[in-house]
Amino acid sequence: MEFFPLLLDALIDDGGENCVVPAVNTINSILILNRQNEGRRIRQNMMPYYLRTHNRHVRPINYSEVWVSRYLDADFFSLFRMNRACFFVLLTLLIHDGAFRIQWSHGREPVTPEKMLQISLRYFSFKGGIIEIADQFNVSVSTVFIVRNRTMKALKKILPSVIKWPQGDDLKIIEQEFKLLGGFPGVIGAIDGSHISIRVPRNEADSYTNRKMGHSIILQAVCTSKKLFIDIDIGKPGRIHDARVLSLSKLSQYIETRNIIIEDDHHILGDSAYPLKPWLLVPYKDFGHLTRQQRNYNYLHSKTRVVIENAFGLLKNRWQKCQKITTKDPKTAWDIVAACCVLHNFCLIQQDYFQCDQPVAVQATVAVPVDDEAAPILATNKRDQIAAALEI
Repeated sequence: MEFFPLLLDALIDDGGENCVVPAVNTINSILILNRQNEGRRIRQNMMPYYLRTHNRHVRPINYSEVWVSRYLDADFFSLFRMNRACFFVLLTLLIHDGAFRIQWSHGREPVTPEKMLQISLRYFSFKGGIIEIADQFNVSVSTVFIVRNRTMKALKKILPSVIKWPQGDDLKIIEQEFKLLGGFPGVIGAIDGSHISIRVPRNEADSYTNRKMGHSIILQAVCTSKKLFIDIDIGKPGRIHDARVLSLSKLSQYIETRNIIIEDDHHILGDSAYPLKPWLLVPYKDFGHLTRQQRNYNYLHSKTRVVIENAFGLLKNRWQKCQKITTKDPKTAWDIVAACCVLHNFCLIQQDYFQCDQPVAVQATVAVPVDDEAAPILATNKRDQIAAALEI
């Protein structure tokens, strides 16, 4: 850069002060030419790594095959929301299941199983558009949809083995872990609902309009103290009340028909939107006249039950597609949410944890209290006995 002041001095010495402006213009021309040459050199050097498609989207060649393998572990995790070890365990499982079997007879070389899973994980963890994903992996938009659908179908097949109601010794462990949170005895799960924003056909908008005047389907889930889902119910329209969602769910039907047996000393915790039942304990309604014992019960109940809200926050932070699903097909939205729930559990089972640096505002269902007066005497007595036994 010292060259330009010397050049300017030389031009002024030769031509006097009248040459100042032409000298500056000459230097600017040299700088512009240098920048153009530098830009041309960079483009020429990068050309072997990029191709330009007919729609003028710049797409990297061999992004999955070459560049992803060079990523640091932190970058890989940031992109696909799971570490490499967890990724390859899941990949092996899906290949063994036959979901990613390659069938190639002619035409363009097929997408590899590893690339299929990368595309799918990027889709589930990315709030952006599908065109960006297609460009990133140098595939067509239709390929992204095909790969996503194959992955969702495969994850749906393994759902019963990943999200399942605990039995035997597992129930005892879950109960003990819940008791460590706040001393609340007999808890084997926490239940709540969360709205998943979706787009809906105009003629069905009213059914899916929730209390915030948005359109959504409801994810009802029961989780353990470790935020592991043990039951999910997806797809009820956003305008339906929590208590109604529960009554329509298979969980409620199975418990009432004894297909799922909850022992007398076990129960699930839910907020005041749910009815009080022997197997479902809710807080005391607070009209300003609660006893110290009842207030203590409500406090420990809330302290224990909050894990389900944390689980929803973790789900929507890690698999951000659950924050907003743009498809207008409720069935596809169901499949997307189910796939994300399976991935949520799979990562926790593999001890692949995710730190929420920027917690998302979870759109929970509104807890409109239901009438406890209709609760069975057995449920009321059970709640009172637990409240009396809790340490203040």
